[in-house]
Amino acid sequence: MSDALKLCAGAWGFRQMEIPAYLDACAKLGFRYAEMNVSDDPQVRHLRPTNRPAVLDAMAKAERQSGVKVVCLCAGNDFTADEPSVRRSVEAVKGQIDLAADVGAEVIRVFAGWTAFEQMRDQTYHRCGEALREVGEYGQGKGVLVALENHGGPAGTAAQVRRILELAGHANVKANYDGGNFAFCREDPLAAYEVLREWVGYTHWKDVVFVDGQPEYCALGDGMTDWAPVVGALLRDGYQGYWTMEYEEPSDIDVGMRKCIDVVTASA
Repeated sequence: MSDALKLCAGAWGFRQMEIPAYLDACAKLGFRYAEMNVSDDPQVRHLRPTNRPAVLDAMAKAERQSGVKVVCLCAGNDFTADEPSVRRSVEAVKGQIDLAADVGAEVIRVFAGWTAFEQMRDQTYHRCGEALREVGEYGQGKGVLVALENHGGPAGTAAQVRRILELAGHANVKANYDGGNFAFCREDPLAAYEVLREWVGYTHWKDVVFVDGQPEYCALGDGMTDWAPVVGALLRDGYQGYWTMEYEEPSDIDVGMRKCIDVVTASA
């Protein structure tokens, strides 16, 4: 696999694997880079928000043995809740930034939050932007980029993501462009990219197919989107970050990830 695009394995589809098995699977697929989930969910068998040194030592050993470097941690947070909850979430993300710095990860992927769109108010967006600015500043001091994912709710459309990023107003807070998530929210992925093009610092790659009018995630090449114009736009704009394949279904993860790799590399 060519490293020209810095292809990276998305963590979510591998969530049921222990860390050594996950990184070994990434190596067999040809990846040199990978994300890592950080979660308290016992079904997600990666890192925890609080990790014993032995766990981190085991991850470092798995990185050396597989030849796969963990470059991004996937955090869980809510910056759209009430003020005390947001404060706790900010401190939790700072702790995960510390973890990212400790393991040599360059990026931490965060969410805006889980408040429903119809409950979002101007002050909610401002609170989210302020929280992102704070963690962005903290991440800058640790050498860790903060990447905001579009994930529905308060950050479902490119315009919403851009609004939040502008409110954050920090050079170390960028967009994690996830074209599949835009398609899930019924927004054209290329049009979404055009809104965010100067903000993109990290990317996720998957697609969506509509079944009986409802969106379902799938591999690139199996869904609704022509990805060549999107890949071409990022390359013309000089995107230098990671291209993270995020096929989400564990049962056929190898097949799905290979499809995503093939589409992106063929489009480059």
